[in-house]
Amino acid sequence: MPNLPAISHPKESPSIAAPTVVRLPLSGVPGRLREPVTVDESVILDLAEFIRRHYRVFLATALLGLGIAAAITMSQPRLYRAEANIEIQDLNDNFLNLKEVSPLLASPQSSFSNDLQTQLRILESRSLLERVLNQLPEETKQPPAGMRGWWSRLRAARSTTSSAAVTHDEIVENAERNLGVRESRQARIVDLTYDSEDPKYAAAFVNRLAQQYIDQSVESRMEISRGTTVWLGRQAEEMRAQLEASEMKLQKYAHASGFLVTSGDHRPAEDQLRQIQENLAKAQENRIMRQARMETAANPPADATEGPTGSALREYNTRLTDLRRQRADLITVYTPDFDGVKRLDGQIRALEAAVRTESATMLQSIRIDYNDAVRREKLLEDSYVQQIGRVSAQSDSAVQYEILKREVDTNRELYNAILQRSAEARVASAMHASNARVMDTAKVPRLPYSPNAFLNLLWGGTAGLLFGVVLGRCRESYDRSIRKPGDLSVHLRVPELGMVPKMRALSSGKGVALWDASRLRALGAKTPDASVEIALATWLRCKSPVADSFRGIVASIVMSNELGRTPQVIAITSAQPLEGKTTVATNIAAALAHVNRKVLLFDGNLRKPRLHDIFDQVDTYGFADLLTLPGENSHLLSYVTLPTGLPNVWLATPGPHESGALDLLYSRGMASLLARAREEYDLILIDTPAMMDLPDARILGNMSDGVVLVVRSGATDRRAAKAAMARLQQDGIPVLGTVLNRWTQ
Repeated sequence: MPNLPAISHPKESPSIAAPTVVRLPLSGVPGRLREPVTVDESVILDLAEFIRRHYRVFLATALLGLGIAAAITMSQPRLYRAEANIEIQDLNDNFLNLKEVSPLLASPQSSFSNDLQTQLRILESRSLLERVLNQLPEETKQPPAGMRGWWSRLRAARSTTSSAAVTHDEIVENAERNLGVRESRQARIVDLTYDSEDPKYAAAFVNRLAQQYIDQSVESRMEISRGTTVWLGRQAEEMRAQLEASEMKLQKYAHASGFLVTSGDHRPAEDQLRQIQENLAKAQENRIMRQARMETAANPPADATEGPTGSALREYNTRLTDLRRQRADLITVYTPDFDGVKRLDGQIRALEAAVRTESATMLQSIRIDYNDAVRREKLLEDSYVQQIGRVSAQSDSAVQYEILKREVDTNRELYNAILQRSAEARVASAMHASNARVMDTAKVPRLPYSPNAFLNLLWGGTAGLLFGVVLGRCRESYDRSIRKPGDLSVHLRVPELGMVPKMRALSSGKGVALWDASRLRALGAKTPDASVEIALATWLRCKSPVADSFRGIVASIVMSNELGRTPQVIAITSAQPLEGKTTVATNIAAALAHVNRKVLLFDGNLRKPRLHDIFDQVDTYGFADLLTLPGENSHLLSYVTLPTGLPNVWLATPGPHESGALDLLYSRGMASLLARAREEYDLILIDTPAMMDLPDARILGNMSDGVVLVVRSGATDRRAAKAAMARLQQDGIPVLGTVLNRWTQ
């Protein structure tokens, strides 16, 4: 074992009542002043740990499930599945689509081909299956025993007549049970499957079923076509008679009413009415124009000097304008009595008289034209009114005529449609058409589809694993103890300093010779004692695995600080009693004794001290007696320490005090004693009571540099260990780590 690093001791004055202990942060351990850390379980880590703890159970249940699945698979019959595909079309899309003519003429028997679900029911019908079974060879009519259900086999086994043959109804029921008809969602394809222990029988049955379905469809359609042809012939005769009667009725009405109808929808009376209406509109427009002209001629504007273009009035007005301009030119030079002026005045008067005469003649002509336009308009209005009367008189006859004409047209269309469908029906009856065709015929299957060994084993293994998980959870619910190394680090989230294998005393029975008598005599033990042997196993059996485990724990404690400085005061406690914390404390001290470190074992269990019994000492006076004395008595620590028989290991017992333990631990003297012990010893190990019973461990842990939590394998409940760890962390006490005691592989 390598030498431990040097231990530096904080120097404090013994006169200080409450010394301040300087602690350095430990690796992986929360500091004293930090907030309490909540111990939560990680789902992934818990699952991994759960699998690690119960993997044997999982493996056993999985193997059991696989064995059961294999047994079931071996007991099941080997079934072969033959499959064929047929395409089902709607034949009425091309033939006999009578619904387009009239819903009344569509035969109800033809609706089965319009619904794919109907065809599926036909494929599964009992009559078709019986037809298929009758068509199969005699040697294949009797299906193998495996094709029948287990209930049928059981009933046959219990039957008194075991040699009785299978009845026809049982064969049909078996065929219905083994037949599978499945529709494709993307196309009008139907998959036919049949299960049998005989692969040839399965393929023959599926192919025969497809062929019989097609033959039955052809026969059914031929019967429907023949029936439809006869029915359509009768309907055609009836429709022809109705058409002739309606045409004769239309002609008789046209002659009786005098209603004249030309080709198409042309009617002369209405055409004449439209022509008179157009002429009346033109006459009204002409009359309005002549009326405006007459009013303009009767009241001409004051400055109107011109007449119509090319008229004499326009020429008179032009000449009159020239004479007036000449007179105006002369009057500027001569007087009105001038001969030239008088001559111009005479000419002007003559032209003015001619203008008046011409204007009167023109006005008379305009009035005559207006009167003619008015008379023509009046005549057209009278003619329009008379024509309206004639058209109105013919409207009733036209309505009745249209009714009769529509009846004739309807009968003609129905008659032509029936003739066309009758011709199609004759063609369809002549053709052996079917709405189905075989796409893929069934082949003889080479491999059975059932039982599916892989799927059965998969389900069996899965069920076994699930059962193992349930069984593991049940075990977890009844067993919450910590058993293996690694459990503490997972559940408590603190370092695991080491594990101590289960120790067996050799003081009785064979193996006593393995004792080192000189070592026992050095310890003062008169007779070999099992408790002493276990408590000092590291010293007595220094080459044993137990000693090596405690040396490893000491190394973990020494290297637990990042700065490489060993905690000087260590409290050793446990969550529950009888977990081996005293044994761990003495063996750690024995391990340190081998490396020449001065160690003080501090028995902090004031109610039930035990260390003095291990080292065969008398606990008549101890450090508790110093705490009861008034004043500062830490310098008297050496008077209450006892030799243990181990080199460099000393013992401080509490003395015979049965009450007032909390008062003594809370006193200032306790802190002074520990401060004094820091000066005289390299390491102080405090053996404290269990945390579940007393608060002493929390008090002494608060005065120490760290706490080591001892957990007994298979005995300590996880909840108790977590509660103890949570309490220490809430108090801000550093936890150096845990030790798994009495571990058994």
